Amino acid sequence: MGLRAWAAGLFLGLALAGVARADLGGQQVEFAATGRFDQLEQLMEGEAGRHPLETPDLHALCYAYSKTKRYDRLFSCLDRLQQAIARGPRHTRLFGLDDATPSVHLMRAGALIELGQFARAEAEAAQVIAWMDREGGFDKDMEIEALAVRSIAATLTGRREEGEREAQRLEKVSVAWPLASDYAPIKAMGLARAWSALGRFDKALAAIRADKSFEFKVFLDNLVSGAALRGESNWVWAELPRAFLINHALLETGDWGAARTGFDKLLANPAIMANGEISWLALYDRGRIAEHDGQAAEALTYYRQAIEIIERQRSTIQTEAAKIGFVADKQAVYGRAVALAIDAGQPARAFEFTERAKARALVDLLAAKDDFAAPSGAGSQVLSLLGEMRVAEAESRVQAGGVRSAGAELRGRPPKAERAQAALSSLSPELASLILVSALSAEDVQSRLADDEEVLEFYASGKSLYAMTLSRGQVTGVKLETNGLEEQVRKFRQDIEARAPDVEAQAKALYDRIIRPVEAKLKATNLLVIPHGVLHYVSFATLHDGRDYWVASKNLRFLPSASVVRFLRPASGKPVGDLLAIGNPDLKDARFDLPSAEQEARAIGRSVPSATVLTRGQATETAFRKMVSQGRYVHIASHGEYNPDDALQSRLLLAADGANDGSLTTDELYGLRLNADLVTLSACETGLGRVLTGDDVIGLTRGFLYAGASSVVASLWQVDDDATTRLMEAFYRNMEKGASKSAALRDAQLEVRRKWAHPFFWGAFFLTGRVT
Repeated sequence: MGLRAWAAGLFLGLALAGVARADLGGQQVEFAATGRFDQLEQLMEGEAGRHPLETPDLHALCYAYSKTKRYDRLFSCLDRLQQAIARGPRHTRLFGLDDATPSVHLMRAGALIELGQFARAEAEAAQVIAWMDREGGFDKDMEIEALAVRSIAATLTGRREEGEREAQRLEKVSVAWPLASDYAPIKAMGLARAWSALGRFDKALAAIRADKSFEFKVFLDNLVSGAALRGESNWVWAELPRAFLINHALLETGDWGAARTGFDKLLANPAIMANGEISWLALYDRGRIAEHDGQAAEALTYYRQAIEIIERQRSTIQTEAAKIGFVADKQAVYGRAVALAIDAGQPARAFEFTERAKARALVDLLAAKDDFAAPSGAGSQVLSLLGEMRVAEAESRVQAGGVRSAGAELRGRPPKAERAQAALSSLSPELASLILVSALSAEDVQSRLADDEEVLEFYASGKSLYAMTLSRGQVTGVKLETNGLEEQVRKFRQDIEARAPDVEAQAKALYDRIIRPVEAKLKATNLLVIPHGVLHYVSFATLHDGRDYWVASKNLRFLPSASVVRFLRPASGKPVGDLLAIGNPDLKDARFDLPSAEQEARAIGRSVPSATVLTRGQATETAFRKMVSQGRYVHIASHGEYNPDDALQSRLLLAADGANDGSLTTDELYGLRLNADLVTLSACETGLGRVLTGDDVIGLTRGFLYAGASSVVASLWQVDDDATTRLMEAFYRNMEKGASKSAALRDAQLEVRRKWAHPFFWGAFFLTGRVT
């Protein structure tokens, strides 16, 4: 690619000034060499509509897709290209490659980096190197790019030593004639990206500064392509990422003045707004600089602008990740906004940013899904609207050449997407909240609380943790100490599960840390708690205020975020009945048998009118799917597995049959429709994995809430068999007597506590959703 591509651009740019090339091959090379990839795409799609494309033309089409970021079309194009190469011919027209095979792997690798599939990206880049070693092929810039991708992918999958080795290997690649080829800038940017991924911004900066040919090449490219005469350039997609990376490296290496000057210059150019990802990153970094300068209000303005750009897109695709070498953390922007709002004495604003952060996290979690259950009778319309939004968002990511330096606008949701989103929000507001950032203000949440209920919401960002309280007419916020908090939570949970005798002291210490700072604001008996991060693994009922465990004084309920309160389905208000109880499904492995869960399901079935009890081989996923919509109360006493690495794959284990595999995942719950007042998951437990994000804990409960459950009761650890049965029987009995769900659960816990005092026996269960 290197020298040939630049030479082609030079030759064809001169041709634009005089002799036009009319043949297809000439147009391909012209558009590729001058960065007009959208025009190359249109040209080749037109050809594909007329006849099947062979390798040279199919390669040009795939290359255009890779540059315009049309991921929805790229991978199928590359599959067809691989098949065409196998049939022959193997050569390309663009860049004069004798064999297009390595370019297939390289285009896949770049796209996979941007899609966050780093292991697959590394494997594709490794195939490029292997092909060159095996076939004796030599293309300097392909080698450079493959090594850069391998380094970045290894680093982003946690293998820093391998990432560093590949970066050092890339450093040793020799480039000749730095003013006559584009190998030097390609190597410089490859190294800068690799070192940026490793957090070695000093070396990234050194690599960029060592290249003296970049500005000269850009000048000639724009001149000979005719872009300069049209008032256009490829600055937004080619030069801007490099300029951002330089200024980001300056910031990270402590050169605040130079970084400030550089970012001000970038943000003053309206063309930056055509590249949404770089624009929010630049605004975020400029906000960090303003914070460093002591200009908190200005910093908050930058963060707010960055957040507005972030929220324009549903997807989590990092379109510039392959160009800048690292994947930025959107949540960090929200975290800084919350911190500044708290410091400025603006707790209501901090609450708003907190809710938007949690809404963004949910949208990111579900970004790849389109198979949501829709309101009755609206399925086809919902699918149509989701399809329109998906197409429109793909269009918004297209990186077209020829962006004018003046008058550029932020490319977010195009009008077609805006119309589809408005229609979806009207048709199904809750579904819309899963794909668009939508959050309530503190005032809106307060208006939806019962008169005797308060809110305690936590927000964790990096090493910071904040607690906010809401009651009628008042919002407060404080920053909490987090040093050693994760270890403290781990030990507390482990000691509870081990029935250690000293858990009361730990319960007091944890209460003092996370509750005591806001205790004076929590006067009501009914409390809505919204944990975050590691606090999802805490049993709040077992915290001790110095007088007693919290279960003695608080009716607790939980939500994934306060904004979910608007979507909770009202309960029927009818007496407990129409129960579907599932216990001890036959998982074909004696190690997973739960005889006590079967007894529990049968005991609860006997105590509740109109109960259907399914156990062992009857307790299939198919039976559950068929019957769950009919049950107002659903009780599942079966193994549940929370997955901290992929929350959508947290699952309930049911019996398999010919129609379903027995693994009911969170992902699948979003496609179900329930009409349940309550879903109880009595045998699930959360493990204490490597990273305690909390996504696994709220995954299943959030999925059941979306599917139509008013409330969900789940457990944090697997409880003693006899204690669980007694607690569940008391819980349902209390509700039959008219108690709210939170009060019924609390009273059941207190009843079990009188027989078994240790929190292990009564503290695992918690209620999510409505209390009525």
